[in-house]
Amino acid sequence: MIIPTQVSVGTSEVPLVLVPPGVGSVTITVAAANTVFVYVGTTTGVTATNGAALIGGSSVTIPLYPGSRGVQLYAIASAASTPVGVFVSTGS
Repeated sequence: MIIPTQVSVGTSEVPLVLVPPGVGSVTITVAAANTVFVYVGTTTGVTATNGAALIGGSSVTIPLYPGSRGVQLYAIASAASTPVGVFVSTGS
């Protein structure tokens, strides 16, 4: 299964994507200038302090392995209306 989506992330936390359990991958791409940061986390209350930082113009791929748990990802950005693309690919 392939799940592509785009989320507008701003300075208030938003749900980014629900990652299903099992084998696959999640790719997150920040379509913004390199002066913008998006912070991603697995619990509500994600901030610049506790989230994983992604700089504008970059992508990160997170591999999922057999036995990987499903998880909701949340995001917050350093600028309003930051476009973030998410591509989830699963083995099912």
